[in-house]
Amino acid sequence: MIVKNVIQENTYLDSIILMSISNQLRQLDGVIEVAAIMGTEANKEILKNIELLAAEGRKAKPGDLIIALKAQNDAAVMYVITKAQELIQQRALMSEAQEETTPMSYDSAL
Repeated sequence: MIVKNVIQENTYLDSIILMSISNQLRQLDGVIEVAAIMGTEANKEILKNIELLAAEGRKAKPGDLIIALKAQNDAAVMYVITKAQELIQQRALMSEAQEETTPMSYDSAL
């Protein structure tokens, strides 16, 4: 069993999105547990309590995103990390597109 944390510095995603990403990653083969979570002290304490906080995760700052996982082997770890980065990138692109199409005023919506 391997516990690994990957930090994406200065990456913010809403907690609802992070829960969705975590749920998708949890379905992957070889995954025992996974959490996509912001690097606040409270969140790091949660990771510590569920035995998902590794040395890398302890270094995270509040504005950093932590992908914390427990997997059966190295292959599963690498697959989860790759898939997590894909999902995060997809969500970031969706957020950018939504910002571009969201009207800022009534007049601009017309």
